[in-house]
Amino acid sequence: GWEKQKLLERNPQMVLIGTGWDGALEVEETFVEQAREKGIIVMALLTSEAVKFYNEKTGLGQKINALIHTTC
Repeated sequence: GWEKQKLLERNPQMVLIGTGWDGALEVEETFVEQAREKGIIVMALLTSEAVKFYNEKTGLGQKINALIHTTC
């Protein structure tokens, strides 16, 4: 979908995916492969951990695109 393509735009160093409070959101392997082909790291964490990670790393100047699933 268009959301996945948006995550790969503007040359991020990383795409961070918050998988929900219980980790219900699954990351498709085809998306991970597509990102790797562009030299982009994909990291999936529980939402609570993803928010902390995002704030820490972007505060240090890292360029991260994120999808934060806020339910489940």
